[in-house]
Amino acid sequence: MNRKCYLLCALIAWSMRSLPLFGEEIKSGSGFIFQPDGYILTNNHVIADSREQTIVLSNGSRLPAKIIATDPDKDLALLKIEGSRYPTLPIGQSRSMNVLDTVVAMGFPMYSKIGYDVSAYDGKINAIRRSEHTPLLQIDANINPGNSGGPLLNDRGEVIGIVVAKINAMELAKTMGAIPERINFAIPIDEARSMILIAYPGGFTPSKRTTPLRDQEIFSESKDATVLILAPKKVQTLDEQARGTQGSLSNGPPPAVPNEPNSATVAMKPSLLAFVQAFVASGASDRIDSVMQFYAPTVNYFDKGIVDSAFIRNDVTEFRRRWLRRKYELLSDPVAHAGGRPDQYVVTYRAGFVLGDRRDETRGTSNVTVVIQDDDGTYSIVAIQENVQNDDALVR
Repeated sequence: MNRKCYLLCALIAWSMRSLPLFGEEIKSGSGFIFQPDGYILTNNHVIADSREQTIVLSNGSRLPAKIIATDPDKDLALLKIEGSRYPTLPIGQSRSMNVLDTVVAMGFPMYSKIGYDVSAYDGKINAIRRSEHTPLLQIDANINPGNSGGPLLNDRGEVIGIVVAKINAMELAKTMGAIPERINFAIPIDEARSMILIAYPGGFTPSKRTTPLRDQEIFSESKDATVLILAPKKVQTLDEQARGTQGSLSNGPPPAVPNEPNSATVAMKPSLLAFVQAFVASGASDRIDSVMQFYAPTVNYFDKGIVDSAFIRNDVTEFRRRWLRRKYELLSDPVAHAGGRPDQYVVTYRAGFVLGDRRDETRGTSNVTVVIQDDDGTYSIVAIQENVQNDDALVR
C-alpha cells in the first residue's frame, strides 16, 4: 500500500470514533434548515443521548438548538434554533425518484480534520429497499462519518432524502489496499412529512422547481442551509460508569455467536434491516468486495473461529470458485435482539439458497445468526454463524 493510501486510511479509521473534547466525547453530524424560522431536520442517532446540541452555520456562528420532535424508529429528529430569515432548502417528493436517478449528498464529514466547509458528493440511487418502519434509498454517493443527517438532493436541488448510514468498508481498506464499492442509505423525505408539518402547522408549500440545475448550482444554492451539528454525550455518573464498564469495552476479541439469543427482541431500525438485506443479496455477486465490505476487520467467522479480513477474502473466493451460480433470498423477516454491548445487535433470519456449478445444483435453507456492530449508524458484522438444512453437499 502506498503512503498516500495509508495516510488516507489512517485518517478514515481515526474519524470513525467519537471526538474527545476536554474529557468528554462529542458526536457530530449534519442537518439542513427547511424553514426560515430555524427548523432543522437530521437523524435521531446524531443527537440521541446528548446533553445539548449546537448548530454551526455556514458563516461560523454557533447557536444552541432545541429538540422539537424525535422518531427513533425512522431515525429522524426535528431541531430548532432561535432567529429568522435563515436560508432554506426546498422540499421535494421522494416518491417521484427512481433507480438510477442522479442525487447529490451534502454534509460535514470528519470536520475536525478536514475543516468546517460543507462537502458535496454526487451519485445515483441504486435501489429502493423496504423495511418494517420506512423504505430506504440505497445510494452510491460517497458518505463518511459526519454526513449522517445531511440532505440528499435531486437534480433540481430539492431535498428528497436524509442521509442515514453507510456500510463499514473503511477499516478494510488498510488490509485490502482499496476501498470497496459504496453502499450507503438515505431516508426518503416523504417519511419526514409529519415532522415537517410541525414547522408548518397550516401546511407547507411544495417546491415548484421544474428545471434541472448543474451540480455547481445545486451546491451553491444548498451549502448555506446545510449545517453542522455538535452533540456532546451525556456525562455518566461514577456509578453508571462502574456498571457499564464490563459491557462497553471496545477492545478485545469479537463476541461469540449465541446459540439461542436469550434477550428480548428490539426494534429493527430501517437502516439495520437494509444492511441485512444487502448482505444477503451480496452473496449472488461475482465481485468479492461486494460481500467483504459488510465484515469488520476481525470476525468470529462461522466455525472457523476468530479470523481477519484476509482469511475471509480467501474463504469467499474459494466459495465462489466452487459455486459459480448463486442465488439467495430471505425466507423470514430478520429479528433483532439486544447484543452483549449497547452498540451491538444479534440478528437472526432464515434464508434460502440455490448453488450451482457447471454440472450440478444444490438447494437448501439456512438459519443465520449475526452479531452486528453499530458505530453511530455505520454497521459491520463482527460474528456470524449458520445452521444449514436440507442439504448435504454444501461445505463452507
